Amino acid sequence: MPFVVGHRGSSEGVAAGSLASYDAALTAGVEMVEVDVRRGAGGALLALHEPEESLSAAEIAVGADVLEVAALVARAGATLMLDLKEVGGEAEIVDAVLDLLPAERIVVSTMEDESVATLRRERPR
Repeated sequence: MPFVVGHRGSSEGVAAGSLASYDAALTAGVEMVEVDVRRGAGGALLALHEPEESLSAAEIAVGADVLEVAALVARAGATLMLDLKEVGGEAEIVDAVLDLLPAERIVVSTMEDESVATLRRERPR
């Protein structure tokens, strides 16, 4: 049986990428949740599809539209697929999540060839 993945959680009746969307996906029975990962101000790992600059400081401060990856990990019983959205700091991002989850519950995805090369070089299997 193939893995069932909740892409940015679930978007049925809730905002995709929100804590509610991940909760809904887990309740529905997904085995893996895909989360877009970006570094925020101060280095926090954010579950954020769009660049942080596209959000106002008020939106980020309120936290309604921005979820820290650590908060998601604390709730998730599923494997996490980290979709790295930016080049740079890939190994540090993986290490930060490895502090929270065992390696067998982490999958890394990216569209950036440079990020793939960095991870293969700095975090070989």
